[in-house]
Amino acid sequence: MSKLKYHLLIAAALVVALTVAAMTIIIMNIGEISDPYVNEGLIDKESFEGEWPFTVEKGVLRCDSAGQDKAVSFNTADGLIYALNDAAETYSSKNSLGWQPINTASIKSTDSNIDDVIKSGLTLCIE
Repeated sequence: MSKLKYHLLIAAALVVALTVAAMTIIIMNIGEISDPYVNEGLIDKESFEGEWPFTVEKGVLRCDSAGQDKAVSFNTADGLIYALNDAAETYSSKNSLGWQPINTASIKSTDSNIDDVIKSGLTLCIE
């Protein structure tokens, strides 16, 4: 066998061994890999249990842990994100996220209460 073939076989064996090792590490630690979307969910007017306070029909509700506080936000289809509670306004301001305050938004119905949505959003927060 020539030296080139020998080195190619060694290189191929090394690639296979490293690939198997990497896959083993990934499989063994799959539980430690977090899903970045576990703290958010799609909500819509039709299926929401409680008072629907928005002028839009659906959006993504999200909860971010901000220290001891839980920042609940609502993302619309047009890409705007609204801070639904005081913690979300503080979190957005502190991190320069540019979330819109819900009290000045055209997204909120004037006589509606967002408490039901905030309660639902708080259930999405993970530690």
